[in-house]
Amino acid sequence: MREINVLKTGPANSIQDLGRFGHQRLGITQSGPMDLVAFRTAQILLDNPDNAPMIELAGMGGDFRLGRNSSPVQFALTGAKFAASLNSTAIDLNRVYMLGIGDVLSIGAAQIGNYGYLALRGGIDIEHVLGSSATHSRAGLGGHQGRTLRAGDQLSVGSAPKLAPVLIPSASRSTAGIETIHVIQNPQSEMFTPASLDRFYTQVYSVTAKMDRMGVYLTGHPLSHRAGHDIISDGNPNGAIQIPGSGLPIVLLADRQPTGGYPKIATIITADLGRFAQLRGGQKLRFQPVSHAQALEKLRRVNTALENTPKLLVSAPDRKESRLLSYNLISGAISSGDTMPWED
Repeated sequence: MREINVLKTGPANSIQDLGRFGHQRLGITQSGPMDLVAFRTAQILLDNPDNAPMIELAGMGGDFRLGRNSSPVQFALTGAKFAASLNSTAIDLNRVYMLGIGDVLSIGAAQIGNYGYLALRGGIDIEHVLGSSATHSRAGLGGHQGRTLRAGDQLSVGSAPKLAPVLIPSASRSTAGIETIHVIQNPQSEMFTPASLDRFYTQVYSVTAKMDRMGVYLTGHPLSHRAGHDIISDGNPNGAIQIPGSGLPIVLLADRQPTGGYPKIATIITADLGRFAQLRGGQKLRFQPVSHAQALEKLRRVNTALENTPKLLVSAPDRKESRLLSYNLISGAISSGDTMPWED
C-alpha cells in the first residue's frame, strides 16, 4: 500500500488529471490543469500515464508525508517556482525525488508563477466522475470528495516500480518585461468599435489580483461596444476573452462557466494558455492576433518539444550537488520572460 497524508495545504490546491471532456453541453466544463505543459512534464519525469491524477498547487503549497504503513513514493515538482524542501533540505523543480518513511515534504508559497504540480510515481489512485478525476470544486465533482484538499486528507497512490532519479536541466531567465499572448480573433469582435478593436491589440494590460481557476480579470483602458454588451448566451472555450459592460477583459480558464452572455473579442491559443495562467498580479501583457494556421503551428511546436523531453532527461546528481543547479520548466510558465523553443 502506498499513501500520502496531507499535513497542511493551501486553500485552492486540488487533484487534477487532463480534464473532463464531452459534458459542456450539460453545463459541466472540463477542469483539468491550468498549465498543461507543466502537468505533462511531470508525467514525463515520473514515466506516468498521460492522465495520471496529481496535485495542482495554486499559489500555496503544503506539507506532505507518507501514510503510516506506506512504502516510499517517488515524486516531482513542476510548474511555478515554489520554495520546497525535503526534511528541511531544499529541493529543485523538474527532478525526481524519493519520499521515504518519516520524510516530510514542505512546499511554501509560489515565488514565480501561480500553479505548480506535485506528481507522484504511479499517480493518485482516486475515483473517476464522468470519466475524470479532475476536481471542479464549485460543482462538487471529482478529486477528493469533490473539493479542494484539506489538512488530514489521505490520498492513495497507484503502484509502480521505482525509477532511476532523473531531472531536466534548463537555465533560469529573467521574468522582467511585457508578456506577449497570442490570440485568435472571435467573430463577436464585430461588436466593438474599430478604435476599441485596435486598442485591444496595441495597449498593455495588467493582471489583477482577482483570479482563480475560473478566470482572470485584467485592467487597462476600457473598450467600447458598438451597441450594448449583452448577447444570447453561447459556449465559452478555454481561454475566451469576454468584455463585459466595464470594457475590461475577463479571461475564462479551466473552471469557467460553460456559457456566457458577454461578447468574446478573442480567444487565447492553446499553446499560450499555461503561460498566461502563470502570470501573477501586476504582471503586464499584450495580445497579438494570429491565424488559425499559426495557432496550430505553435501548438505543434509545443507538442514536439514535449515529445522530445524524454531525450533531455539526465541522471540526477547527489542531493548535495543539486544546489549548484537551477531548473525551470520547459513550458516557460515559470519564467514569463523566457523564449521557448516553439516561439519565434
